[in-house]
Amino acid sequence: MKQTTCFILLLMIAFFAGCGNNNVGLKGKVVFSDNKEPVPRGLVYFDDGTRQSRGTIQSDGTFTMGSLKDQDGLPPGTYKVFFADVHEQTGETKTSDGSAGEPIYTSLINKKYLSLDTSGLSQTVDATTKQIDFELDRNLDVKKK
Repeated sequence: MKQTTCFILLLMIAFFAGCGNNNVGLKGKVVFSDNKEPVPRGLVYFDDGTRQSRGTIQSDGTFTMGSLKDQDGLPPGTYKVFFADVHEQTGETKTSDGSAGEPIYTSLINKKYLSLDTSGLSQTVDATTKQIDFELDRNLDVKKK
């Protein structure tokens, strides 16, 4: 009986020790390529073909990656990178009576970065990777403030 109890205890210890993840705590910053000002909002996605991790871009351009939870890092691997929700309101539609309608949003960054297939960005993340920064071209249809 004592051996069985010890065996079960060892199995439980091994199980719980293996439940941790090997995620890399990855941070970064996103700036515009023309003047190095921070991209003020949006999401950055890392996609390895089977899973996506994302980080929310803060007003100073910084982000921290998360997989299952916000800011819990991401597994080591090679990723394609793209961005979403990097926009600002640039106008609004008008209703038939001339009153304000729905807001119109325009991407702040070049539209190529908004798709996994067209961004052209990829990154390899390993246990030593702590920070990855991006310089993105502006959407020339949006005037700088």
